[in-house]
Amino acid sequence: MHAGQQPLPPSFQHLSLVAGVRAAMHRAPDKIAYRHREQTRTYRDLLNRVDQVTAALTGDLRLVPGQHGAIVGKNSIEYMEIVLGASQAGVALATVNPRLSVPEIVAICDDAGARVIFADPEVAAALRDTALAANPAVITIGPEFEKWLSKARPGTAVPQVKEWDDFTIPYTSGTTGKPKGVCQTHAAFIAAARGGCEFDRLVATDSILSYLPMAWVGDHLFSIAQWLVAGFTINCPESGDTVMTDLREIGPTYYFAPPRVFENLLTQVMIRMEDASAIKRAIFHYFMGVARRCGAQVLDGKPVSAGERIQYAVGNLLVYGPLRNVLGMSRIRVAYTAGAAIGPDLFRFYR
Repeated sequence: MHAGQQPLPPSFQHLSLVAGVRAAMHRAPDKIAYRHREQTRTYRDLLNRVDQVTAALTGDLRLVPGQHGAIVGKNSIEYMEIVLGASQAGVALATVNPRLSVPEIVAICDDAGARVIFADPEVAAALRDTALAANPAVITIGPEFEKWLSKARPGTAVPQVKEWDDFTIPYTSGTTGKPKGVCQTHAAFIAAARGGCEFDRLVATDSILSYLPMAWVGDHLFSIAQWLVAGFTINCPESGDTVMTDLREIGPTYYFAPPRVFENLLTQVMIRMEDASAIKRAIFHYFMGVARRCGAQVLDGKPVSAGERIQYAVGNLLVYGPLRNVLGMSRIRVAYTAGAAIGPDLFRFYR
């Protein structure tokens, strides 16, 4: 409780992102919460694993609320379990980009005062040969993590996490100076996620493709906070090289990508059309012209002539629908882009 605040009533319950897992579990325990390669976790399974992580941190490592750790890894089910389990223990993790060099990773872990570091195998091996300020335990994500987790005994009392406690500590990119840790509270993420879910009407039946680095604060919002507030399904691609294939196979309803991803997709489409037959190229360019002329008005419900409406419907049958399917965008109803300026032609194409 902050200085000057009135005492909280006995019935007051603090909000936390792990509470979102519990709420989703009570609503639909067998619903798929997370999918990665052939692995899936229901909300029931996820909560059990999160509780194990919390028990292992507080029991085996004897960490206490207010201490910090770090995680250096690719997107995975285990990544989510570790972040949520640590936050439930009151231990905020610095989320470190695995693409950084070892000295850069060490600098961030030292700055955060990390008492434990969870890392992918290559990074973990390098960190064990490096002197770190807090002499942290280094746990490799994989079989070593599973063995460590199997010793945990959930059921003991867990620390009470308050909504203004830190959830994670994302670090800035360091383009204008040393990377700086930005402590993000449960309350901050929940408030932002609620606003987004209400505005975009995100619900439990939605799904998202989580492929951007989890070290980035934006993916904390899209792939953790909104996920747990709405209770939808997270899908993690097999690797960075399979994102476009996974996008087609999964067919998410909610999608975020920086402009360069949308630019690359459009470039691939145009290259393929140049290799198509003359009649296919003619049909494509004709109906793309129709879309540029009246597509936005049709989608916005604005008045257009009957002829233009018919042309757009035929274009949807022959070009727009098949193109959305090829790009994996048939089910998308909410899409965002950020991080750089997006050109009007690119925006108009996807619009």
